[in-house]
Order: sequence, then C-alpha cells, then structure tokens
Amino acid sequence: MIRIHRYMIVLLLVIVFASSGCIGTPTETDYSEVPFAIFGHSTILPQENLTSDQYLKKYNETYGPLSPPTNVQDFTLMFFDNPYLLDPPETIQLTFLIYGDPYTCILKNSVPNQSRYYGIYWGQLTEDPATLFNIRLGYGNAVSASIPWQEKRIEIHPIQSEKYVSQIPTTKEGVGSFHRVHIVYMRDDPDVVFHSPVYPAEKTGSLLVKAVPPDAYVIIDDVVIGYADGHHPWTNIPTGNHMVKVAKAGYDEYCMEVNISDESNAKIAAVLNRSVSSAGLVVNAVPLESEVYVDKKHFFGSVYYPDIHITGISPGVHTVRIEAEGYDSLTLENFSFTKGYVYHIKNIRLAKSGSGQMIDLQDLEITLEKM
Repeated sequence: MIRIHRYMIVLLLVIVFASSGCIGTPTETDYSEVPFAIFGHSTILPQENLTSDQYLKKYNETYGPLSPPTNVQDFTLMFFDNPYLLDPPETIQLTFLIYGDPYTCILKNSVPNQSRYYGIYWGQLTEDPATLFNIRLGYGNAVSASIPWQEKRIEIHPIQSEKYVSQIPTTKEGVGSFHRVHIVYMRDDPDVVFHSPVYPAEKTGSLLVKAVPPDAYVIIDDVVIGYADGHHPWTNIPTGNHMVKVAKAGYDEYCMEVNISDESNAKIAAVLNRSVSSAGLVVNAVPLESEVYVDKKHFFGSVYYPDIHITGISPGVHTVRIEAEGYDSLTLENFSFTKGYVYHIKNIRLAKSGSGQMIDLQDLEITLEKM
C-alpha cells in the first residue's frame, strides 16, 4: 500500500558553484579513496557490504531503513555537517575533496531569501566549464549532487527513509540537527559534457534564462539543460530558431520560440503562474535517466538533474509508469491527482532487468504539496 504523508519536508537542496581554484589543505582523515567529501563537514561511516543482510540489518537498526542502489559495488557511506541550519547565505566558501585533492569554491545562492531551510547554489570545481554542476544542501544535513568528473560522474545522495527522517525530533528552531546517511560513489559517464546539448553546427550562440520561481528548469528542443538561475548562460547552441520551455511542477509551463544568433546573447525572463486547474508531479528515480509516462504522455529524465518535473496533469485517475533501459519498469495504476497539488514520489530505485528483485511499494515515499 502506498502511503501518502500529510506533511511534506521540502528538501530542495540545489547549489550552484561559481569559480574555484585548487589549493592545498591539510587533512587528518585519509580521503584518497573517497570520491567526494566536504572538508571539515564530512564523517566517513564504517564500510561493509550493503548486500549483506546482517550488515544492512545493523545499519537499519541504527539509522532506520536504507535504500542503497542495487547496482553499485564500490561506494562510501558518510554523514555531512552543512555549513548552516537556518537562513542560507547568498554566498559560502567550501573546500571539496575529490579523492583527497582539494578544490575551494565560492558558492552563490540562486534563490536567496526563498527558504530558511535550504539553499540553491551554482558553480564549478575548476575553470573548465565541464565541471559545472549543482549541489543541494539543506534540512537534516542532506546533500545531493551529480558531479561530472573526467568522463565519470560522482553521485552523492541520501539513502535514508523519508518516513524515518520525518519522525526524528527537530531542534527548537524547527530544523533537524540529525545526520542523514549518504552514499557516495563514482560511475562511468563517457558523455559528461557541459549542461548545454552538443549540436553539430558551424555557428553557435548562447541563451540566458531568468525565471520566477528561480529553480524552474529549462528545456531546449525537448532536451533538459538545467535550472534557470539567471546568471549562467548556456553556450554551444546552434544559430536559428529553437523552442524553449521553462517549467516546474505546480506552475503553468512557459513556452517561447527563441532565435539564437552568434552575434548576441539571447535572453528570456519567464514568470510562471501557479497552476490552479491542474496537478503536478515530481519523480525522483534511480537511474537518473529514467523516463516517466503519465498515461501515454512521455517525460524524459536527465543524468544531470535528479528530479523529473511534470506539469499540467488533469485532475482524476491516471497511470504513472517509470522505466529505464536495462531496468524493470514500475507502474502505479489508478493514481489519483487533485488540482492545485504537486505529488512528490521519492525512493524509486528500479531493479536491473533479470535480477529478480521486486520493488516494495511500501518503500516509496509519496508526499503532497499544496500550491
């Protein structure tokens, strides 16, 4: 039975990194075998085989139910101490350790004064634009990111049950001082590039999108390219006309045909209106490139962004299907949508085809957000 919780912990934790430089930082802990850590804000947990029932039982007794990826062999489990618990600043400086090598970044909040519980920042690890990525920090010391790195991708995600987390007592300020269990691992990704799609065009231009709300995402010609932070333009877009969409679940989609020129930067200022006549859906699934169908309408995921936002769902009963190549699909039949609400489905981890593993629907976390 799928459980719908009345209260939603909003964990939009997106962070944007601005420039960085590599500097030497002495460390007492050996991070040379760890793909990612935040210097001074990370605690490595004992590493054992998560497929072992005995080990997983011990962890579950201590930290509540965990949902690790089924196809990850080499990983690190850790806690994070976020640099803030309330009122995220406009800029913060953190040093990230990639296999022990330090990279110090100035992080800029793309949604200042939007929430007391999370920040959304952009930036990059080095001067190479291919290292541009986002990271989410916020409530309950949660961190989530997918970082392009040398034809691979570093994945950092909480794996602790949302139901368990929601039952942990909070501080008097109203935010959890607890630590979520995270999994950190490296996966192959030969297609790691800057967020802009790669087009075989002789002449290219750029596009800058500013949106309200600022964490809406941008689609060019049906390709998800990133969040509309209003500061970082997308480059390598071929000249000519393109269909640009700015969307976020719970809001009416903004659509506009834009002409890209190699002589000037195209700019869009999109103000999204809250949707009062339809419903929205946000799906967080592994693998990240999962695809979602609402009845026969098709929505693509992206290896760059962990959430798939779906807008304009008519009130009533629909069939939701999540699938990915090489994985067994998950179908939620008779899923009822009410206008004016956004439904968040989390903890979806599709099983590898032929693995014989089954998804327990009781493990899914489904929450509602009234717009």
